[in-house]
Amino acid sequence: MSRKADALDQTNGTGAFLRRAFSSTLGLSDSDVASVMAVVKDLDAQFAALDKQAAKIIADAKSHPTAEGLIPPPPELKTLQQQKVALMRSLRATIIQRLNPAIVAAIDAHLHRLSNHPTTATEPTQAQ
Repeated sequence: MSRKADALDQTNGTGAFLRRAFSSTLGLSDSDVASVMAVVKDLDAQFAALDKQAAKIIADAKSHPTAEGLIPPPPELKTLQQQKVALMRSLRATIIQRLNPAIVAAIDAHLHRLSNHPTTATEPTQAQ
């Protein structure tokens, strides 16, 4: 959402509308949104660095194919994926530290609704 809002700011200056919709959906104040976005932007930068490392590892692997022409996945990619998972966990912990419990509950509820939405759910959900 942060990247999309920033892109909208660059193209037509409407990123603020997306940020307001996000904050309204979750019931966040402007300062809560600013706290969440600061953490997310930091995480995004860390992800970009890991993605850059992964691209280099993949390019190096492609330059050394096996006799059969196959390129086995380098084990370093698994390590980078584990680092991404750890970053996501730290993001949640950081957000919990920075926001009050009611806001954290609202974010969790929103994410739960998204995970059960028919376009994003990975398993069928049961009606409650």
